Amino acid sequence: MRLDSSRSSGFSEEHRLAWSLFLARGCEKTGLFPLALQTFHRLIYFANCLAEVYEYAPPSQLVMKQKWGPYYPRAQADLDQLVIMGLIDIDKLRWEQSEGRTAKLAEFSITRAGYALCTELSEAGAWFKEAEEFLFDVCSAYSTIRDENADKATDVDLTYSQRGVPQGGVIVFREAARNLSAQGAKFFEEVAPSLAVPNRQHQLRLYMRFLEGRAA
Repeated sequence: MRLDSSRSSGFSEEHRLAWSLFLARGCEKTGLFPLALQTFHRLIYFANCLAEVYEYAPPSQLVMKQKWGPYYPRAQADLDQLVIMGLIDIDKLRWEQSEGRTAKLAEFSITRAGYALCTELSEAGAWFKEAEEFLFDVCSAYSTIRDENADKATDVDLTYSQRGVPQGGVIVFREAARNLSAQGAKFFEEVAPSLAVPNRQHQLRLYMRFLEGRAA
């Protein structure tokens, strides 16, 4: 099922909340819990970029290039709403001054109610089921990066680090030519021997291994 590209910048609230909730469930199932706030935004970014590999249109197809990494205000608001709804737990909430800004730090985990809702949504329709499977694959691929290199993964990502974009600049990757991350993941399919062509999940994992090598 191809998600309707017309919704790439206008997901309904229900679909946006489900996207973040499925991401949280994917993190728990792949051992990324408790989920640090910065990791959540990194994963939202990678999901946005790599959705093209699955021919999906994500909630956002742009990112502001910042020294401290990607940050999505709307995704943050959705995560906060999931906390209020009792679907996500928050722990170790604190504020830190860093690089001239006040940063919110916290750890998150999915609740039993959130986990149950994911199952219910996945069984309710194809959009939810395929979104959950894709986001699990993203989390699974990201979880293969060693902890000491995870912080640098977005810094060396092909889209995030592309030349000609200064700090504070916006990278719009709606067009395939600007989505270098998806191009990089698909490249492994092009160079693989005909008898060992990687599927989509393997493409994500190979791309994350590539980023780890650049970050090391």
